[in-house]
Amino acid sequence: MGALRVGAPARVAAGAAGARRRARTRQPIERTDFRPERSRSLIEQYAAFADDAEGRAFLRELGAGLFASLESDPGFRRDNLSHGIALVLGLAIATEKGRELEARESEALLAAVHAFLLDAGVMERLSRAEITAAYDTCVVFAAMIATLNLDVRTNGSPGLRAGGPGHGAGGARGLRALRRQGRRGALAGRDNPAPCARWPCSSSRRSATSSTPCPWCGRSASSVPELAITWIIGRAEAGLVGDLPGVEFVVLDKREGLGAAARLRRALRGRRFDALLLLQRSLRAHLLALLVPADERLGFDRARAREGHGLFVHRRLPPMVGRAHVLDSLLEFLPLLGLERPAQPRWEIPVSEEDRAFAAAMLPGRSSRRLILSPGSAHPERVWPPERYAAIAAHAVRRHGMRVALCGGPGAPDRRLADAILARCEVPVLDLTGKDTLKRFLCLAERASLVLSPDSGPAHLANAVGTPVLGLYAATECARSGPYSSRALCVDRFAEAALRLLGRRPDELPWGKHIHLPGVMELITVEEVGGAARRVPRRQRSRPGVVAPQPEPLPAVPAAVAPRPARCTPTAFPPPTAASP
Repeated sequence: MGALRVGAPARVAAGAAGARRRARTRQPIERTDFRPERSRSLIEQYAAFADDAEGRAFLRELGAGLFASLESDPGFRRDNLSHGIALVLGLAIATEKGRELEARESEALLAAVHAFLLDAGVMERLSRAEITAAYDTCVVFAAMIATLNLDVRTNGSPGLRAGGPGHGAGGARGLRALRRQGRRGALAGRDNPAPCARWPCSSSRRSATSSTPCPWCGRSASSVPELAITWIIGRAEAGLVGDLPGVEFVVLDKREGLGAAARLRRALRGRRFDALLLLQRSLRAHLLALLVPADERLGFDRARAREGHGLFVHRRLPPMVGRAHVLDSLLEFLPLLGLERPAQPRWEIPVSEEDRAFAAAMLPGRSSRRLILSPGSAHPERVWPPERYAAIAAHAVRRHGMRVALCGGPGAPDRRLADAILARCEVPVLDLTGKDTLKRFLCLAERASLVLSPDSGPAHLANAVGTPVLGLYAATECARSGPYSSRALCVDRFAEAALRLLGRRPDELPWGKHIHLPGVMELITVEEVGGAARRVPRRQRSRPGVVAPQPEPLPAVPAAVAPRPARCTPTAFPPPTAASP
């Protein structure tokens, strides 16, 4: 890029924020230099894209020239994180625009990246190995984008072919091309692979006869006879919906890093889609989006976009009205495809008889007095204190005669959280932490009368089977990501958290803003949760003044999944007290 000059200071644009921002001291670009700490060279990381020995040998040869040319270019600072990030962003943006970036655009991009890294304290917070990994990812992605662009221009096809006379000449051109791209950005035309996201619902015009509705839009393939859906999905999520009939799945594992990009490219080689829905807004998704061809790409409006999302789409959703829920935002894509929006979304996720049998064994009978606690979250800041879950369990058992089950994943964080809750319990709780799967949890939630959970996947799974969800929202906005059918039941302290911790009202925050700060969930009290539970539909609770029936004893759990000994997991419940309204 034109601004990638050795020793050039980052030019931070002065905005309308006033003299304080305009007077910011310019920091030298050297502040983002580092000494690499890597186990594999850039060339070996690049060669890993090939799936056979011949292909890897070719990419090593091509990569040696590409990286040597790039890192010796006087306009590019080797081992400088600002330059690495700006390089790949410049290539991606230029590929989307179909032209090389101008010098002023390149300079502005580098300055923005450099200012962000310094303001966010990235170089201070990350280890040298982490900074190396980020830099390597950017530079290898840049080489991949340059190679794909070169392959299209040389061979007229999005497929990467190992060896051959076409690539022999292309390899020589690649050295000059990458030098130019390192200074000014990539040159690409409409024939390049079109972007898509990690979670697109991509349709192509081919026949599909399945009557199973799509879990995203609620429309079946048979209702639109020529509509076929290809869903690019993460490995964990595929374990939940990957067996939907009538939907083609391309499964990626984000832990594979660049290997996932290579896998996606091989899976879609030689194909083209009529429409792509770019339903993810992350930079990772946008970079992977360069690998899938589509005639038209649809994305979010400006208020809901981030990380350059708009650069990868042809058409946007209409401007958002109010604070739209995520599901409503997804349903807004249907009119852009010429489809009607369903009056009421529905979820039909297949489960096996084995999963149903597990749930029936753990929660037998037809009792309407069952509470499931699902306390975990992938984000620790969203976890409610364990002693408060224990207090809710005690209230549910003693005052309402409910059976309480504790669910969680097999990972160590969920196990530690479950143990902390059990250690504070003074009533019987069935510990199913690590015993259930996503499918099993669906069946367990279906047999519950209430699920208590923070903003996490289980809350939405319970909502999908029609079980009321008492969601705990302070770190995230319930109006945007609450359980769709139970938002009125949730405890929502997001507005208070925004004012206290950020000094702003929710409507002043970007859509999707999270408040992942320590102690944010402590804004939610036990009394508030108890009060919210009274709003559960009456058919889900005992009538006022009626003594609750004796709960069934806990089931005998098979030895393979037996819970760890704890004073909160006895073999039978004590007699309940009278239920209160």
